[in-house]
Amino acid sequence: MGLSPDNLKKLERFLTPRFFEEVSNEREEIDPFTTGTTELPNAFRVGECRAVSSTKAEFQILLFWRDDIHNQQREVKAVVVRNGDKWLIDDVER
Repeated sequence: MGLSPDNLKKLERFLTPRFFEEVSNEREEIDPFTTGTTELPNAFRVGECRAVSSTKAEFQILLFWRDDIHNQQREVKAVVVRNGDKWLIDDVER
């Protein structure tokens, strides 16, 4: 299941304007937040959080695929920045 323009618009309030623009340019068939493909994980877990500065943090996110065929784990990193009184996602590093 990819991210449609309507669904992305609903997520806009959680993203920086720069990152919203970046993911808006992705193909609709893919998931720009986790794998960059059409293969979505079955589950996730938030791991380590690291403060980079007083206005920037990085979150480790573990993605899991578990079924009869797959038993795989991958890691992505979400970069969040403080924008006024809100923390917004500024990047997802796959």
